[in-house]
Amino acid sequence: MVLLDRAELQPGAGAFVADPPGYPHGGPARRSLCAPSYSPVRTIGGGTILHPLPRKHKGREKIKMAEGLRILMEGDESDILLWHMEDAGVTGLSEEHLAVRVNLPQKTFQKLLQQFISQKKVLLYDRENRRMLHPAAFDTLQATIWSRWQLTTSASHSKKACPRRIGAQLPQQVDVKLYNFALQYLAQQSLITPEKDWVRLGSHRIDLGQDQKNIRTKIEEVYRQTGLQPPFFKEITAQLAGNSSQQQEVLEWMLGQSILVKVKEDLYFHHSAILELQQRLSAFLKENGEITTRNSKT
Repeated sequence: MVLLDRAELQPGAGAFVADPPGYPHGGPARRSLCAPSYSPVRTIGGGTILHPLPRKHKGREKIKMAEGLRILMEGDESDILLWHMEDAGVTGLSEEHLAVRVNLPQKTFQKLLQQFISQKKVLLYDRENRRMLHPAAFDTLQATIWSRWQLTTSASHSKKACPRRIGAQLPQQVDVKLYNFALQYLAQQSLITPEKDWVRLGSHRIDLGQDQKNIRTKIEEVYRQTGLQPPFFKEITAQLAGNSSQQQEVLEWMLGQSILVKVKEDLYFHHSAILELQQRLSAFLKENGEITTRNSKT
């Protein structure tokens, strides 16, 4: 066993300990256990399981964990449930895993959990899979996302926008639904404005200057005229005024306004061409009932 808050345990004394990886101890919280020696096999101590699914702790983390175990030993049911939620960090917990950790009677557990969710002491971010997060961890996640945006936008030509999928740069334990939950919350606070593949700071609104308006007019003219056979964007840049950064910013603005629709990298369609295609397809299906590979090209 690993001592968490001291280097040595005197005979007859007590301490908070953790099992090393692979050690045979385990079971639900608050279950009594005996600690045997290896050889000869005999009982050398005993105790109570406080945390059935602990992480591995090193250095000063062991002392912090010992402080947490004291809460699990002396705290009431509410303290224990909230401690486990906070201990999970930005990984969060499913309702099933939280129930295993706290090991409370089912009715007591459900009553406490619903109370904390309604009081927003526990955030239910994924209703389908019943995954939850502690508010302190959610604040940490928002701060992390914000700092990533600040770094990205400071290096961006637009200065005020970053890719929506910046979530891929976050720690692996942040799942997609949690990231989208954070986006939705920040949008509700008017701190950001999600725009398709981009996120803009909520206070930022793009007003095109005259040069940008000229670029925008030319881009729309090309894509409106070419319909369902548009050129790659790189093929028309020579026809546009301004530098590549200005051209790209106008393109992103047009995507955000749904004037253009991105199909794949560097390939865009005017929204009217997509709308016309949808109408033609709808009319064909209404008349023929189905569409095959052969007549889809007509």
